[in-house]
Amino acid sequence: MLIMRIIFVLSLFSSCKTSYCFSDNKPADKIVSLLCSEGFENVAVVLDRDEAIVTYENRIYRWDIRALQEIIRLIAPVLSSKTSLILIPQKRMIPLAAILIPAGKFNSISQGEISRESYKQATKVSLDVEPYWSRVKNIPKANPSKDKIDIAIHPQFKIVFVDFGEDYTQTNLAPLAQVQLVKGLILNCQWIIPIQNDFRKQEDFPRPGLLTLNQTLRLPINIFTSVTMGYFSRNRFGYDLDIMKYMFNGKLALGGNIGHTGYAEYYRRTWYYHHIDLLNYNFSLQYRYAPWDFTMKATYGKYLYRDYGWRWDIYRRFGEVEIGFFHQQTDLGRLGGFNFRIPLIPRKYYKFKYVSIKPAKDFPWEYYYNGKYNDGGKRYNTGNRIDEFMPMINPDYIKNNLFE
Repeated sequence: MLIMRIIFVLSLFSSCKTSYCFSDNKPADKIVSLLCSEGFENVAVVLDRDEAIVTYENRIYRWDIRALQEIIRLIAPVLSSKTSLILIPQKRMIPLAAILIPAGKFNSISQGEISRESYKQATKVSLDVEPYWSRVKNIPKANPSKDKIDIAIHPQFKIVFVDFGEDYTQTNLAPLAQVQLVKGLILNCQWIIPIQNDFRKQEDFPRPGLLTLNQTLRLPINIFTSVTMGYFSRNRFGYDLDIMKYMFNGKLALGGNIGHTGYAEYYRRTWYYHHIDLLNYNFSLQYRYAPWDFTMKATYGKYLYRDYGWRWDIYRRFGEVEIGFFHQQTDLGRLGGFNFRIPLIPRKYYKFKYVSIKPAKDFPWEYYYNGKYNDGGKRYNTGNRIDEFMPMINPDYIKNNLFE
């Protein structure tokens, strides 16, 4: 009998691994179990008589707002009406924001008993997470994301309009594998599979996409930094630093980027490259008008073809869809156009233990027109810009879309 008890206890620990396990706090145990069974990662809970702090990472739902809705639905029946709820979503094990719902409200919300306006007045969302994060950051996280492989299949489409019947197009599939190594440190490996191509002959062949190692950090006073090294888009390799400071709870942001790169290309199993010799940089200021989820952004910098100039962007989010317009003017000329980002099915991905294969969350595309072709304002992509790290976790965006 003793041996059976020992085996039972060991099985509990092996099933939890580094889980947050209570022996004397049943509701907290249940919350951890519910979220892990749904597929959420890096879960930890601190629960006392008046307050519940729940932190998690979502890689199971396409939309982070949908994940928040599901979490509230799952844990509302577990907590008493006298307990306040604080949710802290993570990305790459980094806390992003704190969602504070007063005692009793989350049960009413989950059951549809209060209006959207009442919810907005009752709920607070803040980028200042440290007062709450300090209480859960040292707790071992259940269902850790470390060392899991996440493979997202990205569709790529490019078109150049020339004359009727003479347009040039290109269609690729580009699976991107990501591995979380430690907090904020991620390895990206992408392979581009050509399907149809009217452009350069070199692009008829399978080739690498992004091959990068990235470290993202959250610093005090709401500063985020991203340091990337490796092979980027537009045949560039080298080093890149991205930094952004959020102010007024995300309504205003100052950004900066600097990169030191060289030319590299993979063609028929051979790498061709030149030494690192190009320094690029830019500075940006963006303002967000909360009621409309509307953003205005101005950027000045030095671009890939050594041209200097400005770019102005305006864009608006409608739930998961983003639509924007832009205009830029550099030493090489001016151009304007529009861009959009649309979600790809499905809304929810299958749970996985070690390897996940799924479509990309969305499909971004940009069209520009300038009357004649020029290479002004071109930038490479590292796949790790701060702008793309937390677009759906803006505090006002959460309040505008949660429980729509």
